[in-house]
Amino acid sequence: MKTALTSLAMLTVTGLSAQITINSSDYSIPVYPDTAHLKVVAAGASTLAPGTNATWDLSGVFSGANIELSYDAVTSSNFPTSMAQSENPVDLGGGLILTDFFSYYSKDANGFYEDGFEIVGKGYSLAAMTGDGADSLYTLDTAQHYAFPHLQFPLSMGSNWSGSFHIWIPMEITIESVGWYDEQISLRQDVFSHDTVVGWGNMILPTGRSAQVLMVHSSRVRVDSVMMNGAPMDPILAQQFGFTQNDTIRFETYSFYTHRLNSPMYEYSVVDGNMGQPYFNRSEDISTGEWSDASVFIAFPNPAKEELRLMTDRPADVDVINMSGARVAHLTKSQWNNGQLLIRVADLPAGLYIVRMGEQSLKITVE
Repeated sequence: MKTALTSLAMLTVTGLSAQITINSSDYSIPVYPDTAHLKVVAAGASTLAPGTNATWDLSGVFSGANIELSYDAVTSSNFPTSMAQSENPVDLGGGLILTDFFSYYSKDANGFYEDGFEIVGKGYSLAAMTGDGADSLYTLDTAQHYAFPHLQFPLSMGSNWSGSFHIWIPMEITIESVGWYDEQISLRQDVFSHDTVVGWGNMILPTGRSAQVLMVHSSRVRVDSVMMNGAPMDPILAQQFGFTQNDTIRFETYSFYTHRLNSPMYEYSVVDGNMGQPYFNRSEDISTGEWSDASVFIAFPNPAKEELRLMTDRPADVDVINMSGARVAHLTKSQWNNGQLLIRVADLPAGLYIVRMGEQSLKITVE
């Protein structure tokens, strides 16, 4: 059972607000044990315009899937000065999810930082991708340090800061059909970011709770590349494995921060011009039992063109609903395979749809 975010203390606001400032003492890290905090994927509108003394009303947005975004107690000797960690699985496509990837965080009077990341080496079968049970991928024990600023204190309207970091994820890969045996490959990411506080005002969550917030715009560029045995992998070969050499991805993220919260109250991103799923805090002081009962429900790629892949730890019947409320597809619990379900969407008209499983919903885009 993961320890989770410290209790959320939101302010109830009536009438006009005053611009707030967030200092180190207002940003709650490290976390404390025996508390649980739940976030949820928003299945409604996501974009919000910057402004001053604005009111951002999300009361009409409805909730989708519960997700786990938590800071835990630090356990790594590689990051002795860090204050918290989070686990961030990496999706390599084809149903291959690399686990045991941990990011580390700390803060001081000047800011909140990502200190670096650590990989606990682990082996994965590639049989589902290659059809050969002997094919495998091994991540290697790795610890990389950097001090990337997520927030700068004091945080107020007009504050801005920049940061960058460069990481490598080393692996060994065996694919018998092409004569690869423990070949060394590594994924490289070069990330550059600039952040600016572009708004302040009141935010009303779908739960009805409200708070005074600051709106932070993060403009980020990430360049992905892949190396093989110390040299850049041939671009054609890399493409066969789902990688693009020197692939440049642009993220525009808008995050809303309030006092005494170590995670954005609401956040959404635009990735290469495509809207991502927004997140918001559902409630405060959620019991550890309710946290344990939250199920994972993920849809990718989003936007989708040919097929949509769903992943969950608790399969159930699934409905795909268009924005007119009509059900356009229905899949049963028996059609899931090891927690995954493929839905063909190529024949659906382009547009927005809701994918619903039980009480959980996700908004997806079909191109």
